[in-house]
Amino acid sequence: MGMSCIHTMFTTKFSIRRMSTVRVVWNVCLMTVGLVMLGTANAADPVEAPSVEDVTEASAFVQELVDATITSLSDEELSDTDRRAQFTTLIDRGFASDYIAKVVLGRYWLKLSADQRPEYMRLFRSFMLENLMSRMSLFNDEYLEILGHQFTKKGDIFVLSQIVMVNEAFDVDWRVRRFNGVYKIIDVRLEGISMVITNHEEFTSTAFTEGMDGLMDSLRRWSPSASEPVANSVSPH
Repeated sequence: MGMSCIHTMFTTKFSIRRMSTVRVVWNVCLMTVGLVMLGTANAADPVEAPSVEDVTEASAFVQELVDATITSLSDEELSDTDRRAQFTTLIDRGFASDYIAKVVLGRYWLKLSADQRPEYMRLFRSFMLENLMSRMSLFNDEYLEILGHQFTKKGDIFVLSQIVMVNEAFDVDWRVRRFNGVYKIIDVRLEGISMVITNHEEFTSTAFTEGMDGLMDSLRRWSPSASEPVANSVSPH
């Protein structure tokens, strides 16, 4: 399976339809794996239950980030270069890309050489930017509606929402964690499908079959913007 599978999954528009029993079972399995991956990445950190204020702040953070992103991507007066620059700034501000990059790679992170690790971080960030921009570019006249929240055992907050369009809507859930007092998104579920888990499955499969050099080569092909500077990145622990 090639890296193109991830690109296809996160650039294809989802529609609200009842999933088959097999799809539901598969999603539950993936979500369970993802909770273990994300929940144990910083197992030594103290866990503090989110407060009502935390939920309010996390929801406002997601709402403002998505609203700003949709506004930027739909601004016809912006050049492609300026639109991309604004999008990159918003994603760097809102997503813990370095943290996500390490979680996605799992145990294979330890197989990267000291020279490969910084490049992998840059390539993953670019890969994530490409996929998010392709996906969110579909949001023209849409808007985000916050529906509620869920807590995780790690103290993260899932901000539950829908992207509402003219004739349909689809579910998007944002997993938010506070890093040094700053909220960051560490996963996105589109119609129940986790970005982190999907990427983890694909990356580890590629690393297993093609080795770390093969994985890096695949990322280079999908990451044309890897040379862009990183703003407000969060180092993985």
